[in-house]
Amino acid sequence: MDQSIQIPADIKQFLESIIDESKIEVLDEHMRQGMVQELYAQLDNYLASIITDQLKGEDLDVFVRMNQERKSKEEIEAYIKEKVPNAQEIFTNAFADFKNLYLESVTAAKANPTQP
Repeated sequence: MDQSIQIPADIKQFLESIIDESKIEVLDEHMRQGMVQELYAQLDNYLASIITDQLKGEDLDVFVRMNQERKSKEEIEAYIKEKVPNAQEIFTNAFADFKNLYLESVTAAKANPTQP
């Protein structure tokens, strides 16, 4: 995982709170930051899947093209808000769902640890 990805402060705080709530044993700060980076990549993919479910046809094609062309975060967010009227509600729910899915998977992994 690329350790140089810049995570917005509010999202980083959200991801760190998930790690704290999961009570996963973190050996050091380097490991913790690696976990935050990995969670950020997972969250980004999860949000992209939510967005693609909301956009149809040409709107989806434009969204994909904007990402391929590496348009600014602001341009992409404005496009989503224009095409998905309840985008804020969708994102709020997606963040809560992501957190729940992660915590459930950690709980399941703790209950059924794999044998070496």
